[in-house]
Amino acid sequence: MTVQTILDEVRYTIGDERKTKYTDARLLILYNEGMRDIVKATNIFRESTSILVENGVTGYILPSDVYALTRVTQDGEPIEFKTFNDMDNENPGWELEEGTDIIQAIVYNEQNINEVTIYPKLNGIGSTYFKLPDGTSVVLDSGTEGAITYLADTSTTHTVAVAREDATYGALVGITYDWFPLVIQYTKKPTIAALIDESELPDIYYPTIKYYIAGTVLLDDSNNESSQKGTLLLQKYGAEVKDMKKTSSVNFHRVNRATKYRTAFN
Repeated sequence: MTVQTILDEVRYTIGDERKTKYTDARLLILYNEGMRDIVKATNIFRESTSILVENGVTGYILPSDVYALTRVTQDGEPIEFKTFNDMDNENPGWELEEGTDIIQAIVYNEQNINEVTIYPKLNGIGSTYFKLPDGTSVVLDSGTEGAITYLADTSTTHTVAVAREDATYGALVGITYDWFPLVIQYTKKPTIAALIDESELPDIYYPTIKYYIAGTVLLDDSNNESSQKGTLLLQKYGAEVKDMKKTSSVNFHRVNRATKYRTAFN
């Protein structure tokens, strides 16, 4: 269903089918406002992203639509989230520490949720191989260099194709890292919608956003009867969101209760 269709149905509820009281622009603002409110209260918009950690690199950029970090795993094993304040209080020198291939924590900035830091800095990730033209793999000499031309993620391995001739083995056609990527699960921000856009809400929750829009505009009406109706609709909205919060948490695992929402607004 498009956003425009949702707003047209809202107009039947508020008695404004001819668009004489409220503009589309006003109702669209309330639609986007309601979507943001739903995201804050529920886990309904879920996404995940993967990160291939590199030796010596601690900082990584997450997708721009991240609203709340909820869980991070590597090869199915959970890793703890911590804030920069947590780490500074526990270990002031944590940013200088190094390790081999075990990540102890994912550190995030409360003011910038789209960037994370791994702790400690790693310097011994996996083994590196290059593939020969016949498909076999040979351990890559640390002095071998190549120009990276392609990166492919096959969920368990990451292959980097290189353009280089080797005196012994001929053309090097790929490099494989035998190390599992980090998988970060998060709640995503809703897209700022236009009238022609399809709503991001599942069909079953269309009434929820309608209750929010209609309730808000009627509550602002100077007519006492309209205000009362607006109050009832917003109560319905609150009940719907409570149900959404309950159902969207089913099978949604978290590291612990304290990391339910890791947002820039906490």
